[in-house]
Amino acid sequence: MTSPRSAPIGSKKDGVRDAAFSLYDPSKRDTIRIVGTQKPLGADFAGPFAYYPNPALLGLQAMLRPEKYQERAGLYLMEPYDPDQIPVVFIHGLLSIPQMWAPTISGIQSDPELHGRFQFWVFAYPTGDPITVSALRFRQSLERIYQLYPRTKGMVLITHSMGGLVAQMQAVRTDRVLWNAVFQNDAGRLYATTPPDSLAKKALIFDANPRVKRIVFICVPHRGSFLASNWIGSIGVGLIRLPSTLLSQVGEGITGSLFKNVGLKHLPTGINGLSPRSPVLRSLDTLPIAAPYHSIIGDRGRGDTPNSSDGVVPYWSSHLAGAQSELIVPGPHGSFALPQTVAELKRILRLHLATLGRSRANLSGSAQETREPGLELALWHR
Repeated sequence: MTSPRSAPIGSKKDGVRDAAFSLYDPSKRDTIRIVGTQKPLGADFAGPFAYYPNPALLGLQAMLRPEKYQERAGLYLMEPYDPDQIPVVFIHGLLSIPQMWAPTISGIQSDPELHGRFQFWVFAYPTGDPITVSALRFRQSLERIYQLYPRTKGMVLITHSMGGLVAQMQAVRTDRVLWNAVFQNDAGRLYATTPPDSLAKKALIFDANPRVKRIVFICVPHRGSFLASNWIGSIGVGLIRLPSTLLSQVGEGITGSLFKNVGLKHLPTGINGLSPRSPVLRSLDTLPIAAPYHSIIGDRGRGDTPNSSDGVVPYWSSHLAGAQSELIVPGPHGSFALPQTVAELKRILRLHLATLGRSRANLSGSAQETREPGLELALWHR
């Protein structure tokens, strides 16, 4: 945006020096030309986070009183939507809120190879809710995004702790594996009598989302953590108050089966859902992940992998044999902002760009070989 002028910039007219004021998007360009000289543009890419309050106890409140956090839940775009940029969605874990990602996002955006190629979003959710319900809410949020913005590209999910399980449930096809594991001997009867649009069926039976193109798991308890089932976890479960609307949607038949036949003492929450004995985690661990994925795992600097732990999640729970890469970082469970973690995230995102470039080249070559008008364009935008 430039002010009107009748004389060259810097010239004087009637004793007044003329000037021009211009605005540029630093995510799309990093230099400008001033008086014939190319000058770099600076930017604070973490600035959007200043808009969002970061109360110290909000993460705890979101876990203990999920109903009060529901209106905050959903996807947040940190910058204006751009259909030409690849979405990177950050998903926090238990007791956390999206603001935790500020230093990580700032570190990634400082890379000149990456800024302008990706748009950064965060998913906020009340972590006291059952993990399967949080994963359902995320699926629904993604569906709405692609309905509102059908040109949105396939996305990368960067996750921490429980957020990794929410993401993993976007990239697996469950059929009735989770359902049968949760309800055991009652599975067939409940499946036959539960409506298809019930919360239980939508949360436990779903397909992989083909728009999820890559996942990064940071300190994720794929097989649970014993902290979720010891006395500390038991106290936390007892303090959580699940939303009354959620309980009414589950239905008496489902809750009765969980208590009487499955043997649960409490309804599933974000805490006891992380127990190594969780039937959801055990059955989820048997399902193949449909997108490429990477693991970043903390060892608190002890160098004792595979006997290591980040202090909350042991290595045996975070390790996935099928990961395209696995990096052990010398940090605790909160290793999402370590310099080593940020450097690895940059590497993975550069790899993602390179992979997309190779795929497009292959598609372009195939389209040229067919010599069918319009086919190249159709393939390019799938």
